Amino acid sequence: MSTPADESWVQRAIARWPGVPACHGWLALDARGRWLLDGKPATHPGLVALLSRHYQRGDDGAWFVQNGPQKVFVDILSAPWVALLDGAGTLVSHTGAPLAPPDALLIDEQQQLYLVTPAGLAVLCDRDYAAFVSDLALASAGNALDAESECSTEEAAERALDALLSLHESSAVLLLRWRRRPLEGRFIHAAEMETRFKFTRVPRP
Repeated sequence: MSTPADESWVQRAIARWPGVPACHGWLALDARGRWLLDGKPATHPGLVALLSRHYQRGDDGAWFVQNGPQKVFVDILSAPWVALLDGAGTLVSHTGAPLAPPDALLIDEQQQLYLVTPAGLAVLCDRDYAAFVSDLALASAGNALDAESECSTEEAAERALDALLSLHESSAVLLLRWRRRPLEGRFIHAAEMETRFKFTRVPRP
């Protein structure tokens, strides 16, 4: 997230070098939250921090990094945000900022999980799939917090995952809880996400 100092510097750069053409097709964000520069992962900590700090969404749904006077548009390979669990088990985005707990959990035809959060759509990093699912449980319509109270945590998570996987091609809504918070589970085709969540996967002029 940019700071007032960052924004002031950007405005000065734009004023000094007006009309710098935008860059397309060079920067991408993959499903593990890695920045790809011309197809290769960025590894320099300072560069990764800069890209994460200036990552933002345009009014047209295209995401970009403001690099001084230039907009560098981002090809979204999965979702605009990538959700990860840090060392303390806290849900964070690929930029390092905390993510609020999701309101819904989506699964696509490849069994990839996505979180619908206040920040927007986030793909769950596959490396954190097991840890995230271990905190899932089925919930009843009458009492979401007490459902499956007699099951062990592991058993509850297995049942929730089985039910989630059964949503394939289904329009049903699955009542879940994650860390005792109500959560809806739904199936979605990956091709539908760009339109439903109003983002542009491959921005081009």
